[in-house]
Amino acid sequence: MKKRAAAFIVSFFIAASAMASDLQLQAIGASTASNLYLSYLSIGVIADSYTKNVYSKDQTTSFVSSVVAQAGVQKEYLQKMIDGGEIPEGEMEFVRKLMKCFQLIMDEGNNLMEYVRTGSNDSLSKYDAKRKEAWALISEIMGFGNK
Repeated sequence: MKKRAAAFIVSFFIAASAMASDLQLQAIGASTASNLYLSYLSIGVIADSYTKNVYSKDQTTSFVSSVVAQAGVQKEYLQKMIDGGEIPEGEMEFVRKLMKCFQLIMDEGNNLMEYVRTGSNDSLSKYDAKRKEAWALISEIMGFGNK
């Protein structure tokens, strides 16, 4: 009887550990998706503020640079989770979409900073293209079109 009880307790803790791991992954996914959304909004607000002369060139590039840097950190940690085998195969596509979206946000921000520095219409066009591409992927990830 003691062996059965011990086996049950071990099984319970293993199952609880697996559930906690799933819950942890869900929390990480939800937080990461939220971070994508807020990063996208931040760059947009900063860009709008720059065009309305609320922020100087230096302020704008500083603010956008910080958003781009944190997006890079997020993308890097997602890659570390993949490399460390922390992402179940069934979640891999979702994590790769998150990583792609972080890259789009980084590209969007870098193109905005280039536009602010140079006034180049090419940079502005690239910024707008990455902005639209990022929004489409964020909308997909967060299910905005699935109502």
